[in-house]
Amino acid sequence: MGNNGKTFFAIALASAFALVLAGCVSVTPGVDGNLSVQNLSIVVQAPNVSLPVLDGNLSITIASAPDNLTVCVVGLKTQASEELFSGNFTYASRNFSYHPEFYDGYATLGECNLLVFKGDEMGEFVGREQRIYAAKAVSDGVSLMFSKKAFFKVKADTAVDGWAFLVEGLIPVQTGAAGHELVEPREKTVSRRFEFRNYYDIWEGFKNFDVENLNITETLQSDDALVVADFSSTPTAASDVAITAKQSTALSGRVLYFAFDAFDSQDAKFQGISKQAVLFLLQDFLGKRFIV
Repeated sequence: MGNNGKTFFAIALASAFALVLAGCVSVTPGVDGNLSVQNLSIVVQAPNVSLPVLDGNLSITIASAPDNLTVCVVGLKTQASEELFSGNFTYASRNFSYHPEFYDGYATLGECNLLVFKGDEMGEFVGREQRIYAAKAVSDGVSLMFSKKAFFKVKADTAVDGWAFLVEGLIPVQTGAAGHELVEPREKTVSRRFEFRNYYDIWEGFKNFDVENLNITETLQSDDALVVADFSSTPTAASDVAITAKQSTALSGRVLYFAFDAFDSQDAKFQGISKQAVLFLLQDFLGKRFIV
């Protein structure tokens, strides 16, 4: 072997031993057990990579998402709300359907893909367990919609009535007080113009319109609430909030408050606004829980 051959052999041998020591290759000896350039076999091995352990509630692909999504509705079962929370849509080349399950304010909620609390005589009263459930669900990517005075009362303990009890940091409205007395939100009737103020992605392209003798609830907004729409007579006049939203994170669900009856309205314009919210929030849930 010439000098060039010896040099090449030395370099090759040193490189092979370096790879062996690094754990990247294994050496397969020849039949006679002697190591030589002719019987040296270098086998590349896959690196020892530890994959992240995913939470048991997180599915990997959209293919594993349920076909039929559940809208958990706390409030009275009506034909209007049944129609609002039933339907189907296509998302990520898959067909999905959705349906409502109705509860009172103290029932144990099942698996929910969207949470709704209606501002009727049943939805006003929401117990401790449902409030805790709602807060956890939103943090897990499930969106929440509620209207008028939903969430405001806790029948079991009037001392903790109000939006501050367990959900103060969750929702975009807050409880008023006069001294040490709780102030219940006031109902009023407005004949004004419904106007989208912030170009919120849910209702992109929706038009403003006039309303006549519409019953709404006056509310105080939390500091980080986003006013999506309001009722205003002129650009400079005082206005009443129509829709507010809580700022959400990339993984949390959205929280929307409606000052009007958004879930049993007979007005086609408000029905369209509510239906669009349902479709958007269910697809938002799929996008946050499943990899498309």
